[in-house]
Amino acid sequence: MATRRSKRGVGENEFQVDSILARRVLRDGRVEYLLKWKGCSDSENSWEPEQNLNCADLMAKFNTQNQKGEPMDVEGAPSQDEVEEILGAARMNSEIFYLVKLKGDSLAQFFPSRLASEKFPKLVIDFYEQRADMQ
Repeated sequence: MATRRSKRGVGENEFQVDSILARRVLRDGRVEYLLKWKGCSDSENSWEPEQNLNCADLMAKFNTQNQKGEPMDVEGAPSQDEVEEILGAARMNSEIFYLVKLKGDSLAQFFPSRLASEKFPKLVIDFYEQRADMQ
């Protein structure tokens, strides 16, 4: 059973994970997954640290599918209106990731290029136009 352990209050609550929507690596190297909770609306999707999850089967399936280049589910990813700016880009495992600062968030997050190109394409274009050397 895919669950998340959460220590809220006195007892330990467990919530079932319906699916994994995205994965991110924070600046300090911690890995988080964007989760869709079973029986919950999309507005309750949340980023959770890898170590809090008890759904190795879903994480393995998600990571395997994304290594094969299959389409990533972008439900729950930020829209262009939620993104403040793209701070940088990096190549990891032969894929480009953008370091993105969201409005109202002090930490930047990495998003894969295929997700960024679909959800906030104008910002991706602006990012490269600002760095283009037009001589």
